[in-house]
Amino acid sequence: MKKCFILFFLILTSWFLILPRPVSAKDYSITSVDFKFQLNEDGSADVVEQRTYYFDGSYSWIDQWIPLKIKNQKSKIKNDKSYKISNFELWEKGKKYLQNNTMAKNTYELTITPEKLYLKAYYSANYESKTFTLKYKIDNAVTNHKDIAEFYWQ
Repeated sequence: MKKCFILFFLILTSWFLILPRPVSAKDYSITSVDFKFQLNEDGSADVVEQRTYYFDGSYSWIDQWIPLKIKNQKSKIKNDKSYKISNFELWEKGKKYLQNNTMAKNTYELTITPEKLYLKAYYSANYESKTFTLKYKIDNAVTNHKDIAEFYWQ
């Protein structure tokens, strides 16, 4: 009986090793990006970013980060100042996502440090395209120098 069990086990495991199993790879791509900036008289900028993703497989969250350290393009010198972001909103198909930490569908988490803004948004996608719209204000978008005013955003 013991020999039969061992033989059965060897045959069964050899089938798993010999027969290939299908593997399905997931992937996503950003198929289009559109940025719109409105510079305001107070030195702020209103920003609207639209990113269209194609999801090849099942996905439930995206993340994105925006660097906030101010770089002085005129002198190429880094400093300790950071851009200040306010009025952040995330939209998809006319539906506004809610900011909370529940990880529920149609919500997002936002973490802002002096170095970056980090967004993690929750949704449901399976072999489809989705367009996400980020709206926010850069409160200190324009850097004033004695000879020019500079708007530099990456």
